Amino acid sequence: MADADLPQGDVGGTGPGTVPPTVAREMYDKWGSEYPATMKRWGYQTPEHIAQLAKEHSLMGTGGRVLDLAAGDGLSGVALASAGFDGEITAVDLSPKLIELARARNVYTETLVADLNNLPLPFPSAAFRTVVCVGSLTYFAPASGVVEEMVRLVRTYTPARSSRLGSACNVVCY
Repeated sequence: MADADLPQGDVGGTGPGTVPPTVAREMYDKWGSEYPATMKRWGYQTPEHIAQLAKEHSLMGTGGRVLDLAAGDGLSGVALASAGFDGEITAVDLSPKLIELARARNVYTETLVADLNNLPLPFPSAAFRTVVCVGSLTYFAPASGVVEEMVRLVRTYTPARSSRLGSACNVVCY
């Protein structure tokens, strides 16, 4: 797939240049078999950077659950596992083909095909220690509710390092 074929607007938004979720799903399913090679060609290292950031700031902890939203073919899950996360990782993506590729990486305990424009996701509130969304948040319209859903799904906690911080939650996006 050529770079020019990538979505240029909000997936599921309402403004000009909006990409309907069905069109995005078809595009990613078609791109699926070439997706890993494309990411390699681009030198795409964002998942590794996010995993390192999560590790440095103790966002992963040991054990627990991490939600990888818009997981694609699973690069973020692999990066999290490589960075030392030993808990459960759940992948959610719009594309059945990309979820199939993610599942084949054997780092996810659960995978789900879901349209992030149809919220809420079928997880209870505060089900995850950390939520990551790498390289995809910019495709969602502000009114989509995706950010609010990430906050709903991650549990809050009181950081051990400083009581001045009060409650916090772990949502890592790029």
